[in-house]
Amino acid sequence: MLVQTDWLRFESTIGFALPADYKLLVETYGLGTFGRFLMVYQPRSDYEFTELRTQIRMNADKLEFLAEFEPLPYAPEELVPVAGTDNGNSVYWLRSPLDSPDSWRIVVDQSRGDTWSEFSGGIVDFLVAAFVDGVRFDALAENIGPDPVFTPSGRGEA
Repeated sequence: MLVQTDWLRFESTIGFALPADYKLLVETYGLGTFGRFLMVYQPRSDYEFTELRTQIRMNADKLEFLAEFEPLPYAPEELVPVAGTDNGNSVYWLRSPLDSPDSWRIVVDQSRGDTWSEFSGGIVDFLVAAFVDGVRFDALAENIGPDPVFTPSGRGEA
C-alpha cells in the first residue's frame, strides 16, 4: 500500500525542494521498475538502496571519484540521482536553476563509458519519451522503449 510522504519534512532532510512531477510519480506508483529496467528512487522504502537519500549520498561519492580522473560535463553538486537502470546507468536531475525544481532537466550517464545524454524535461516526461515514444538516449547501451509496463516491487512506499 502506498503511503503519503510529508514532502516538506523530507525535503528539509535532503536540503532542497523536489519537482512536482516526481512527487506525483512516486505517490502514484511507489517502488518498482519501468520496462523491467529502470527504477525511480523513493523517499522511503523497505530497501535502503532504492531510497533517494541513500542514492544522493552514494552518487555524491561516485561523482567525486569520477571527477578526479576525468572532466564531467556537469558540476557534481548539480547532479541528483532520481533513478537507475539494471545495467548501472544513473539518471539524474540537473539542478539548474537550483531554486526551480520543476524546470530541472534529466541527464543520464553511461555506466561503462563517458557518454552523457541530456533530456529537456522532468522525470515523468523522460519516462514517457523512453518507454512510450521510444526515444533513444546515447548514454544507454540499448533502446529501452517502448515497453511502458510498470512492475511493482515488494512493499516499497512513497
